[in-house]
Amino acid sequence: MSWSLIFRSCVIVAICIPVYALAADQSIASGDEQSAASKSVDQAMVNRLVKQLGSPEFQKREQASAALVRLGAPAVPAVLRAVYSSDSEVTKRAYRVIDAMKRSSDTKTSELARAAHRIAGNTKTAEEADRALANHDPLELIVSEIQEDRGWIKRDRANKIITVCLKGQKAKNEHFLRASLLPDVKELILEYTWQLTPDTLSQLHRYQSLESITFISVRKMKDENLGQLAKLKKLHTLTLHGIEFTWEGLAHVGQTKTLRTLNIMFSKHVTDDDLAKLKSLSQLRTLRLYHFTKLKGPGLAHLKELKHLESLDLRDSAVTDEAVVHLKEMKSLRRLQLERSKISATGVKALQQALPNCRITGAGQTVKAAEGDG
Repeated sequence: MSWSLIFRSCVIVAICIPVYALAADQSIASGDEQSAASKSVDQAMVNRLVKQLGSPEFQKREQASAALVRLGAPAVPAVLRAVYSSDSEVTKRAYRVIDAMKRSSDTKTSELARAAHRIAGNTKTAEEADRALANHDPLELIVSEIQEDRGWIKRDRANKIITVCLKGQKAKNEHFLRASLLPDVKELILEYTWQLTPDTLSQLHRYQSLESITFISVRKMKDENLGQLAKLKKLHTLTLHGIEFTWEGLAHVGQTKTLRTLNIMFSKHVTDDDLAKLKSLSQLRTLRLYHFTKLKGPGLAHLKELKHLESLDLRDSAVTDEAVVHLKEMKSLRRLQLERSKISATGVKALQQALPNCRITGAGQTVKAAEGDG
C-alpha cells in the first residue's frame, strides 16, 4: 500500500468519526426528548382518562376505569383528586378504581391506593388530599390497617413499633405479611386469627427481629409452620395456647435452640414420649406444660437434660406420682407448680425434701424454698 493511499484513508476516518459521534449524540438526545415526551403524554393520558370517567357514554366510562386500573401507581394521585369531583359519577368511579388498585399485585400500586382510600375518607379537598398522599408514611399505613381490624401495636420510648397483635376474625393474611415490613418488631401476637392460612404462616421467617411470639387458637396452623421458628435467630420466648400440633410440630419447637421460655397450654396430643423433642433446648429457663391431658409423668425424664431449667409449670396436667422420681433430679429448679395435677401431697413432700431451694405449689399446699432462695 502506498503512502498516499494510507494518508487518504486517515483523512476519511478523521472526518467520519466526528460525524458518527454527532449522529450518536443526536440520537441520544432524541431518545431523551422522546422519553420526556412519553412521560408527559402518560400524565396527559391519565388526565384524559380521569375526565372520561364522566363521559355520557357508558362504554367509554368503563374503558377509562379499566385503563386507569391498569396504569396503577402513576394514576393514583389523579384518581384521588377525581374523588372530589362535582360530578357524582366521576366520584363514584374514582372510588371504584382506587378499590380495584388496592388489590393490585404490584406493591407500590397497592400501597398508594390503600393510602388514597384512607385519605379520601379523611380530607375535604383535592388539594388537602394531594398533600396527604405526598407525605403519607407506608409503615403508619400498615399500623392503621391493623388497628382498624381490632389489632393493636405497642411502641417504645423512641416511638418504634415493638409489638404487633393481630386479633380475631378480621385479621387478614395481607396484614400478617405487611406487618413483617415493620423493622423493629420484637413481639408478635396472633390471637384467634382464624383466617390466617398455612401458606401465610409459612412466611413467619420474614420477622427477623422477633424475640417473642404468642400463638393463641390459630386454627389453621400446621406442624410444618412451626418449622419457621428455628429461622428466627433472636427468638427467646414462645407461647402456644390451644394450638393443634403433634409430635412433629413439637420436634420443630425443639430445634429452636435460642428459646429461654416455652409456654405450651391446652395440648391434647403431646404424650410423655414426645417430651424427648424438647431436651435439645439447652438454654431453656422456664417451661410451662399447662393442661397436658396425656402427660402422665415418665416423659419428664427427658427434661433432666435441661440443666438451666428454673421454673416448671405442670398445673392441670395428668402427671401422677410417677413423675416424682424424675422431678427430684432437677436440681436447678427454683419454682415448681403442681396445682390440680395428680401428684399427691406425699409426692409434694418428697419433692421438697429433694429440692430444698425450690418453691413448690400443689396438692392444696404451698411449700416455700429455703430462706434466701427462690
